[in-house]
Amino acid sequence: MAGLSGEDLSPRLRELATTRTLDHARILGAAMRVAYLISGSMPGVLPRTPMQVRNRKLTLRLVGKYKPLAGERVFGRLKQLGRLIGREPVIVTD
Repeated sequence: MAGLSGEDLSPRLRELATTRTLDHARILGAAMRVAYLISGSMPGVLPRTPMQVRNRKLTLRLVGKYKPLAGERVFGRLKQLGRLIGREPVIVTD
């Protein structure tokens, strides 16, 4: 995944941001990329497409009219997020 590695950071930014802060930023960014693809910037979509972590799995539920969103691109983004948090990505469409 493209992002900031330790070598890419300026010395000043390295002083300000801890490794934990950078990890949190990467996770938040990955979650936002999934959310943007799903919502298409349309209000009300995200509450109807829940994502949760259970039993070592990161599950995204796309049912009803949201089922067609379960494509390779969304799964790829979910996979990136899953890798960052150490969970297996799963899309449920039933």
